[in-house]
Amino acid sequence: MRKYKRFNITWKIAIRKRQKSFFDSEVEFIVLSNPKNGWIADPFLFEYGNSTFIFAERWDYSQQKGVISYCKYDGNMNVVWKDILEEEWHLSYPFVWSDEEGFHILPEAAESNQLYYYTAIEFPDIWKRDKKICTGRFADSTLQFVKDNNYIYSYSMNGVKGRLYRSKIDFHQPTNLEWEFITKDPRIARPGGSFIEDMGTVYRIAQDCSASYGEKIVAIKIYEDIEGYHEEVEKEISFRDVRVPTKKGLIGTHTYNRTDKYEVIDLRYFGFNYKDFISHRWHELKKWLKTTKEN
Repeated sequence: MRKYKRFNITWKIAIRKRQKSFFDSEVEFIVLSNPKNGWIADPFLFEYGNSTFIFAERWDYSQQKGVISYCKYDGNMNVVWKDILEEEWHLSYPFVWSDEEGFHILPEAAESNQLYYYTAIEFPDIWKRDKKICTGRFADSTLQFVKDNNYIYSYSMNGVKGRLYRSKIDFHQPTNLEWEFITKDPRIARPGGSFIEDMGTVYRIAQDCSASYGEKIVAIKIYEDIEGYHEEVEKEISFRDVRVPTKKGLIGTHTYNRTDKYEVIDLRYFGFNYKDFISHRWHELKKWLKTTKEN
């Protein structure tokens, strides 16, 4: 897998009106503007009232970690991002949903060695950390709502990394989990967005990072019968398939989501990012000075 230094990478997100066919590659996306203090990735869409919100990771240059931000999308590419969740550890992949108890965000917080979610006190601006689900390093956890059952799919970074597990989950008793192994295939193990139902078929969205990080997004048909749970790769979406105004420097994509109104995707670009480079060096210098002082 080819790796790049972080300050040679910039992520952006792009949006378009939802197309009739599942990921139509003929219609161009609009690339949204990044804030001055970071880049944006891992976008999730949420419709509330007549408004469309995009929740995403903002990589903070100065702190060298991810925080959760949102913007309200009104058709304009020059959106305004607002930070809403920040911890001592890195946050990303803000899976967002609502139920009878309110609005919730389940972020990737593997550095904390915990899996937990937030509930809104005042949507979309004020949130509190709510129930802990379990202890462990899990990434890109994604919920599937099926009739009377809720499932959580989590990419394990514990022990032997790179395995996908799922469990039924009751949010009144979220810690009662019985993990079921799904796959360790690097092409499909790591989630890349919310579950999608299209023409009566349910798809799990994954990110293929087997060749390089963000090489493809994969749509996987899932179903269950008397023999158990089954998966079948239905469609692969390379970053090369994404239509944007310019593909200069484009080298990847790893998150795709949609609602009845819009489709959103993130884009990985290669190119020297001087803001991130300067912040990275300053961050490393501060750590060195702190270590030197303690010793």
